Amino acid sequence: MRWAACSADGFPPTLPQLVLEDGVDRNSLPTQLDGDAALSDPLRLALTGGASMERGDQRLAADTLVFNRQTNVLTADGSVRVDQGGLTLFGDRARMDVDDDEVRVFDGEYYYRPIHGRGTVGTLLLRGDNTADLESASYTTCPVGDRPFWSIHGKEVRLNSNTGRGEAENAVLRLGGVPVFYTPYVSFPIDDRRQTGLLPPRIGSSDSNGFDLTVPFYWNIAPERDLTLYPRYMDRRGLMLGGRYRYLGRSYSGDISGAFLSNDKQTDDNRYAFSWQHVSQINRWVGRLDYNKVSDKQYLDDFGDSLLTSSASYLPRLGQITYQGNNWRGRVRLQKYQTIDEAITARQKPYELLPEVQMIGRWVDGPLGLTYHFDGEATAFDHDIKTEGNRLNLYPGLSLPLLQSWGHFIPKVSLSVTKYNLDENPRGDTNITRTTPVVSVDSGLVFERPVEFLDQGWKQTLEPRLYYLYVPYRNQDDIPLFDTTRVSEDYYWMFRENRFTGPDRLGDANQLTVALTSRMLSNGAEKARFSIGQIRYFANRRVELNPRLPTQTVGYSDLFADASVTLFPGWSVRGAIQWDVKNEQTEVGRLDLRYKPIPGSVLGASYRYTRDDYQQIDLAGAWRLNERWRLMGRYLYSLEGDVVLEGLAGLEYESCCWLVRVAGRHYRNGIDDAQADNAVYVELELKGLGGLGTNLNQLFAESINGYERGY
Repeated sequence: MRWAACSADGFPPTLPQLVLEDGVDRNSLPTQLDGDAALSDPLRLALTGGASMERGDQRLAADTLVFNRQTNVLTADGSVRVDQGGLTLFGDRARMDVDDDEVRVFDGEYYYRPIHGRGTVGTLLLRGDNTADLESASYTTCPVGDRPFWSIHGKEVRLNSNTGRGEAENAVLRLGGVPVFYTPYVSFPIDDRRQTGLLPPRIGSSDSNGFDLTVPFYWNIAPERDLTLYPRYMDRRGLMLGGRYRYLGRSYSGDISGAFLSNDKQTDDNRYAFSWQHVSQINRWVGRLDYNKVSDKQYLDDFGDSLLTSSASYLPRLGQITYQGNNWRGRVRLQKYQTIDEAITARQKPYELLPEVQMIGRWVDGPLGLTYHFDGEATAFDHDIKTEGNRLNLYPGLSLPLLQSWGHFIPKVSLSVTKYNLDENPRGDTNITRTTPVVSVDSGLVFERPVEFLDQGWKQTLEPRLYYLYVPYRNQDDIPLFDTTRVSEDYYWMFRENRFTGPDRLGDANQLTVALTSRMLSNGAEKARFSIGQIRYFANRRVELNPRLPTQTVGYSDLFADASVTLFPGWSVRGAIQWDVKNEQTEVGRLDLRYKPIPGSVLGASYRYTRDDYQQIDLAGAWRLNERWRLMGRYLYSLEGDVVLEGLAGLEYESCCWLVRVAGRHYRNGIDDAQADNAVYVELELKGLGGLGTNLNQLFAESINGYERGY
């Protein structure tokens, strides 16, 4: 809970904190009585003038204190103040039973500083176990002074600091002093601990689902177990029942969730989703399960609450066991998918791994100062239509890293051995072995000089780098493509040993990468970096994914540049470009500008471009107008589709004790989605009591890069 907007004005000044040590009985501690004047006899002790009593973490002060020696009862009159367990009480009269450890305050008011809570009370009984019974009481977290925006009034109220809950019977909720809701019973939090009960409802409206209401119920089963039920009513769909169960053990954790909608009004089908994530760890062994399933391919489009989830193409189903050694890691994995993108054909579906066994190792400073590398895997690939089979790939190697502060020189030699055992192969043999050496030399220098910039002393570096790679040609046209594609090209792609992902293709190479990086450093921190590079080819590239593709004969690659600048506080710029030197045109471009001057405020502008394929503008931000008001918004526009993928506008108002967020959203699940969806969301939170509406914090965090919750 955020209380930064609350002022301490009107709250009682804090006194030196009294602490009761764990396991200590307050009744076993001595009672200290003080006052400016005392009157004593065998039956009683009367203190006046700044009279006070202290015992453990308990303090009582008043104009007059009278202690009855026979009954051990302390009576206080005039300007009474009681402090205990974070609760402060004021009243005209109080009575304390020392033996029973109970304090009763009459016609007073109370303050609970941890959550800025306060209220009035006819009678309050404070027990030694930090529980309190209140009669004719009110409760609010709004500031002292003006009429509270909200308050709850109950004939009987109970506060329990041990459980972190408050309860009220015959309770009336008032907004601005006007009664708006009555309930015979209500439970509310008085701290941030998890508690069983109703969570704030989520209310919204959209074109596809109509009026949308979710009323979650949270069950705090145990400290390491909880269950949340999500009944959700959509007037254009029906009633959906959902739930989420989380569990945590000493060596494992998991999350199970699901939802079911019977007879969707629009499709007349049963719609459902199920997900289970589990992780176990025993010493160096780690097991992982990730299973996901939806009833149909449109489920996420209809019921997903974010652009990210609704645009997914596959849902993973994974079982995995990993062992982490000192210098190596082993893994066994089973992996399947559910395809949920209707545009993906049966042939385009990915292979299933049944199973994959992998080992990766790296041994540094071995004999002769060498570093030894090993990457090996054995995989069985399964598919409904395409070629199936087994693949064994071994990739041992060694390198001699020579590293200095002024540069590096790293020669490396590896051997790629790949063997296939296929069920059938329309391209050739069913048993194939490919053995290929891989040789590389990575070298670079670092030059530094002091410079004056922006009236400050800086350090500028100049870092030339040469990377040579040699891989002889091997004919691989008869090898199927199980999990191999072309790597996305960028600046860092120039330093890879293979221009393909996966071992089904090993690109032939006789090439030299020439690159240059310059950095601006201030007090050792990088404030700016500029990198540029290009590959010079000494031979044609003959290996391709498809044997029908022509041989690449150009003697040089595109020009790649990458930059990052954070020179000024709050400002950051990142950009990258791939420039086709031959045709003098941009192949890929990216530019990100971000401004974050203070917590809670961020503005961002991004541009993404891929020639003949992808072009988007993304403007997003959240801006604090002052301590109470904040604006949020996003505009994601696809230039190639000439459509708005997401338009989002939100407004937030936060006071000390309440918060409201309102948002309107216009969005599509992709450029091919002809029909945009429109939705309106409202969220109201009464701090310290609860709220209702959609969780807009989550929506803004997914849409706005750098968005901070709680402001």
